[in-house]
Amino acid sequence: MQHSQFEVFGDGDFSGPTVTVLRAHEDPGARGQRIATSLGASMTVFVLPPRRDDCAWRLRMFTPNRELPLSTKGAFAAAASLGLDEVVFEQGVIAVGVRRDGDRYAMTVTRPVINGRPVEDRALAASAFGLDVSDLADGLPVQSASCGWLTVQVPVRDADALARAAIHPGPWQRMIEKAKPVGAVLFVPTAEGPVRARVLVPRASDDAGSGLALASTAVWLVRFGVRPAGPAQGFSFEQGGARVEVTVEGDASRDDAVTVYGRCRRVGDGAFA
Repeated sequence: MQHSQFEVFGDGDFSGPTVTVLRAHEDPGARGQRIATSLGASMTVFVLPPRRDDCAWRLRMFTPNRELPLSTKGAFAAAASLGLDEVVFEQGVIAVGVRRDGDRYAMTVTRPVINGRPVEDRALAASAFGLDVSDLADGLPVQSASCGWLTVQVPVRDADALARAAIHPGPWQRMIEKAKPVGAVLFVPTAEGPVRARVLVPRASDDAGSGLALASTAVWLVRFGVRPAGPAQGFSFEQGGARVEVTVEGDASRDDAVTVYGRCRRVGDGAFA
């Protein structure tokens, strides 16, 4: 089976996560997860014939640990592998458009939602990441948000707290109760300039270059007044060497558009039996 590798959300020096893309005539079924686990890339994408008339291709996307119904970096890598400037993919149960925007790819994601009430027990929220209450940013809530993935948004005081954070399963489970977030975004809220962030996933390493999770963070920053609303408020998120860019149209209400941008380059090709 032929496959190609792409660096997504990087600066061209292998700083971004690697995505493997495979063209397949048939759905891989359960074998898809086994292949993704064996390859060990940040994501493995199978490009398949579509099931719906309004899509050119169907994508199935796997991390080494689980399948995801929706992904920006998977869609960017698939579009690059096909050599298309504009394409509509079937991702999970929805149709999602991807387009080339200069030297980047762009995808407008599902309408943003800030979920429910904030986590009231801030000591529990801090302990879920091995932190102290003093490590959380003052006056800002720990609260779930979704732009396609449900994540817990956790503003922290500084880069030191961000670096020390890790998910602790016991308090994490108590904090999320019956909700089923994919993971958490920890970030240092700043009024201007790049936002330093990490996307933490239970039982896995950091999810570098998670466009959907950071789209939710951009919505959160506007909703809680850290950044002003505007006709096209731009954000740049730094995750180690990965860089994810997001624009939020308006005040982050459900009717606003949220678009994720990122660079994508081919770094290798190969085949396996």
